[in-house]
Amino acid sequence: MSISCFLLQVIIGAGSLVMMFIVHWPLACSSLVVLLISYAVSARFVRQIRTLSEQSLRPQGKLAEKFSDFIGGIQLVKLFHIRPIYTQYAGLNGQVTQVATQIARKNGMLATVNHFISYVTFCGMIVVGSLLYAYGLIGMGTVAALAVLQINLTHAIMHFGTILSMAQNSLAGAHRLQEIMDQEEEPERIGSSDETRSSSAFSPAMVEFRSVDFSYQPDTRVLSGVSLQVFPGQTAAIVGASGSGKSTLIKPLLGFYPIGAGSF
Repeated sequence: MSISCFLLQVIIGAGSLVMMFIVHWPLACSSLVVLLISYAVSARFVRQIRTLSEQSLRPQGKLAEKFSDFIGGIQLVKLFHIRPIYTQYAGLNGQVTQVATQIARKNGMLATVNHFISYVTFCGMIVVGSLLYAYGLIGMGTVAALAVLQINLTHAIMHFGTILSMAQNSLAGAHRLQEIMDQEEEPERIGSSDETRSSSAFSPAMVEFRSVDFSYQPDTRVLSGVSLQVFPGQTAAIVGASGSGKSTLIKPLLGFYPIGAGSF
């Protein structure tokens, strides 16, 4: 829904409420009370939807990562140990599906409650207006005017609930972006500093690790004190089971991650 449509519904709803006060203020007060109740119900639902939307973003990011690995040909890289990757993908897909189902259920409940409150109010307006007309307290034209104005107010309430629900995904995404922007920036140079390189003795090796420590998370060390040399003309093979650290050994060398200690 565009902003212009939303503003149009706000103007129609506010105008209808004002006209109801002009036509018959006691019934307008009852509509105002119902409007506040509908807003309270919507606010309760949208808080839950916001929480679920934020919970869905992290598994969606990991799911996209796994999917990009499949597109990049991880089936060949992990040829003999691909089943755990498929299991992880299926698990993440299940998490995203479960959260999406909960969000859809909350949205459905919100729409149902708003429809119920709005139409009960409309029916109540017709019944009460008819009784007042039967006792000669108001005219039929007043009853018809209140009914039409209540219809406009009902549509405005339902559109407002829909807007609140849709806005939660955007707010959750903005919160996730803010978390990413608050992450610590990587150093300008990945790997050993210029001072370390200048102080180190010259090595004829084409590739060299000197007591390199590395970890993806601060509390979990992946590489500890790794040292190796590959000289010109040599062919070196890094052999190990899936998950033993072969790719991790290359990633700092390519500048994808900073090392914790040592140099290369």
